[in-house]
Amino acid sequence: MAILRIRRGTTTQWASSTRELKLGELGIDTTLNKIKAGNGTAIWNNLPYINVLPQEFADAIASIDNTLGESYVQVSLIGVADGLATLGADGKIPDSEIPATIARDTEVASAISTAISNLVNSSPEALNTLKELSDALGADANFATTISTALGNKLNSSDAATSYLPLAEPAVDYYITDSGTGSYLVNGVSNGIINFKKGKKYRIVVNAVGHPFWIQTVPGAYSSANVYSTGITNGGTANGRILVELPQSAPNSLYYVCQYHPSMNGKVNSSSLELLEYQPSSSATSYTISSSDSSKMTEFTASTNVAITIPSDPTDATWPIGSSLELRQMGTGRLVFSATSPATIVSTDGYLKTRAQYSSVFLEKRASNAWILTGDIDA
Repeated sequence: MAILRIRRGTTTQWASSTRELKLGELGIDTTLNKIKAGNGTAIWNNLPYINVLPQEFADAIASIDNTLGESYVQVSLIGVADGLATLGADGKIPDSEIPATIARDTEVASAISTAISNLVNSSPEALNTLKELSDALGADANFATTISTALGNKLNSSDAATSYLPLAEPAVDYYITDSGTGSYLVNGVSNGIINFKKGKKYRIVVNAVGHPFWIQTVPGAYSSANVYSTGITNGGTANGRILVELPQSAPNSLYYVCQYHPSMNGKVNSSSLELLEYQPSSSATSYTISSSDSSKMTEFTASTNVAITIPSDPTDATWPIGSSLELRQMGTGRLVFSATSPATIVSTDGYLKTRAQYSSVFLEKRASNAWILTGDIDA
């Protein structure tokens, strides 16, 4: 009888073997009682076993049984309390499977809607979102502090009533103080000249306690018989405002004087308003006014800013106090005013430029080297 022999060896012997098993050649591990089949190229350690022992199969089955509860859910636990919830056709868990302590989506939606309604609380459409409220507050996280600071910087109404003059009154033209009993200070000038245009409104602010300020028709000491009062309100005040609007019939020469101190006196020039003479328009971008421009109106047509210079008295000594002229911006270039020292120029809020095309302004010489700019001006 022929005997078929299969190559055999222990696990240790096979582990150290470097012999390649031929294609279909069998080998048995006598320690494990397991077989491998050669493929003609690989050694024992690189070949798989081709048989499974009964115990290995039993162990595998036993392992499946032991993990079944970990990998699968019993049908009886689906859709019940403490079990596994199902999903409805809408992809949501049915309300019947949600515990009573957990809010349903309809309940959550209703609660959110109520909360939003309470938050809005009938606020107007323009202020019913947090974004709109934030915008209204300027996105300022310190809004309360900002407002408190801003209010603190505002002028108190009672202080304004005593410190500032009503807008309905004419612009301030002269401030009168005193230097003891020697002289009045007219805008800082000792017994300085005052110039009025008849028909134009002026305000004299007097702060010279003990020195009543009068306007009269004669020079020298105070004369009650010669006080001039036509168009003058509150004359004789020592601490207050005198409003002046002289009629065309007023004398050309008037005088101011302290009621008690003859050395405190000065000249008041009163001239009629004159019709301005038009001059040919100018396209210049720089212009120095001269006494020949007095009582005239000049238009400027430049498309770039025009530098207007006021000369000092030493430069043009023929400028009479009280002289005035008008200038207009006819082009897009703004008129920008400056004065040659020691001449000075004052204006509302310190503005020294025409505002826009067709703006008109007036220059008036108020005292030696002192000018005022009025009209359509801006910063």
